[in-house]
Amino acid sequence: MPSGYQQNPNQLDTTLYRVTITQSGGTATWTTAGQTAGGVNPYDWGAYTTLPSSATNALNLAQGNVRWLSIVEELSKLADCRIYDMTINFGSGATSGLPASPNANTVVTSLAFDVAYDRDSFILPGYQKILLSENASNTSFVGYGGGSNYVTTTAQAIRELVTRAIIRGTTVSNGWYKTHRVYNPTTSDDTETKVYVQQPDVPANIWADIGVTQVADSLTGS
Repeated sequence: MPSGYQQNPNQLDTTLYRVTITQSGGTATWTTAGQTAGGVNPYDWGAYTTLPSSATNALNLAQGNVRWLSIVEELSKLADCRIYDMTINFGSGATSGLPASPNANTVVTSLAFDVAYDRDSFILPGYQKILLSENASNTSFVGYGGGSNYVTTTAQAIRELVTRAIIRGTTVSNGWYKTHRVYNPTTSDDTETKVYVQQPDVPANIWADIGVTQVADSLTGS
């Protein structure tokens, strides 16, 4: 038997992807009213210094939280992942995480984060199987972007998963809701509430406001 170091071909090799979601000034209309409001927001009310000043603002915040949880669920559906390096913009400059004195009444205009996979090779074929299960004739794997926007790379599949998470639940009758903590300005506390969400805009427009790129591995520099 040969001695010395042996490379294990089955060892884990983390791959990072940077996801960006533009929620202002992009293609989609990220509305501020009703169940389409709230955009995507990873932080619930407990992370803020200035808390929601109205029941509407509190519900919008919760709807953004629900969409974020949906994104995490979709990103984890085909392979285990970890989220790193969140950058969020409230319209007054990007920050790492939340600014020093965050205001829950301020709308998120964009956010970005890294998603790390140890086994990303499952994602593309897994998502292509999903597309075929939904439309057996979609053998070229056309995604939410339509036209010639074929899903042929892992980054493109991740972009689809994020889009799918945000547009989940087109109407209340679909039953897309999540029981979530919603701040109550009257009692200065929260209540477990069914938070319903509708898609902020049509799928193609949401897809257009999402970017995914593979980024350098901090360990290998590859």
